Amino acid sequence: MTDIDYIIMGDSIDAGRTLSYDKQGFRRQFGVLDENGCLTQNLDVLRSYGLLEERLINGLRFSPHPNNFIMKKKTFFDIGGYRENIVDREYPSGGDRWFKRDWSKHFNDGKATISPERTTLYMFPNGQWCGDVDFNPFGLFHPLSRKTKRNPWYEKSLSR
Repeated sequence: MTDIDYIIMGDSIDAGRTLSYDKQGFRRQFGVLDENGCLTQNLDVLRSYGLLEERLINGLRFSPHPNNFIMKKKTFFDIGGYRENIVDREYPSGGDRWFKRDWSKHFNDGKATISPERTTLYMFPNGQWCGDVDFNPFGLFHPLSRKTKRNPWYEKSLSR
């Protein structure tokens, strides 16, 4: 489970195929595919995508996200999956937070295991990482606006 603006490398795919735990998380770093389809973390290239200097305070790494994981299908369904009753809610719907809470309860009750290993996902800098939740300089992602009052980045994007 991840978002469309991530690059999933072969080691993550292999980890999913051989997962012996119920869930595995990811480390996240900024990166893009160059014109040859190769991963690059060149700072000048990342800046051309709009990555703000202030986002580089921790280098190219940034915090994990509850919507990025490998999980066994059975575990996903045992937890209850994502809530379909919120599809009409304004973005963000809160589904990630609910799922994270349900997963935590399942895990804390001893019903699931989590791998201590993590592979790395690479994310194209766009949206909030560039100072505007709708920032998409090369038109790689959907044109739907994420500027809603429920989005914590809404006010910040208006002030830039």
